[in-house]
Amino acid sequence: MRNLEGYSQQPEKLISLGTMAAGLAHELNNPAAAAWHASTHLQQSVTQAQRYFKQPVVALGIETPRLREFVAGQVMTLKPGWSAEQAIDLCERLLGEPELETRGAGILLLGAFRDQLTPDFLSRAKLWLEQRLDNWALVDSFCSSILSPLLERHWVEEIILELWSDDSSLWVRRAVMVTFVPFARRGERLEAAYEVAREHLCDPEDLMHKAVGWLLRECGKTDMKRLQQFLLLYGPAIPRTTMRYAIERFPAAQRARLLRATQRKSNRSPRGTVEGTLKR
Repeated sequence: MRNLEGYSQQPEKLISLGTMAAGLAHELNNPAAAAWHASTHLQQSVTQAQRYFKQPVVALGIETPRLREFVAGQVMTLKPGWSAEQAIDLCERLLGEPELETRGAGILLLGAFRDQLTPDFLSRAKLWLEQRLDNWALVDSFCSSILSPLLERHWVEEIILELWSDDSSLWVRRAVMVTFVPFARRGERLEAAYEVAREHLCDPEDLMHKAVGWLLRECGKTDMKRLQQFLLLYGPAIPRTTMRYAIERFPAAQRARLLRATQRKSNRSPRGTVEGTLKR
């Protein structure tokens, strides 16, 4: 706790974490040289990070391998004497920080305690998705590190995720799609996966179009024929972004045929087309 709090409370947090990410702070005896190197590296990394997000993000420019290495070191210190509740509380504290990497560190740290989490955690998880996890990178990391493993152990909680599917929050809805991805990839829970995908064919958000397409693509990994049938059934109603993601694993000639076969034949909006298809 003291180690992570130390990093989060230092006024020079940007330089401290930046030099850590570059692997310099603990190796160089000259702090000024380390800080100069880190700041130069960070300016380039932060600019690169921003291009992946439509909305502004606060980034330190820490590379993912370095971040994971740092968190792993903290986990070795903390885990033997910590409970899941303590890890949840620290994660919540780190999620309250503005920097992408600091919040990501909280998710990675809590992920080390995921075997201790119970279904009671889902109410806190939903609150975080509504209030603290506000971009696709954090949401997707949270799902793969926390929610998917929780669903793996407590399969009846799939019902709760299906209820989340109607939520007004983009990030709650996206979390449902992404949480099902590992199962769909293995050919598991396909009925539920196809159902939540179908429900969101008319979602207005581009990030949902991509998430639904990703989920459908993974659904097809073990049963391409079933995926093709789904795409042909709802094809004219499926946003083009979703369709292109979904058909990525088909051969090129088959992708072209599916795109032609599922084109809308009118000027109706995707939402109107989807709703009409679903009612039939």
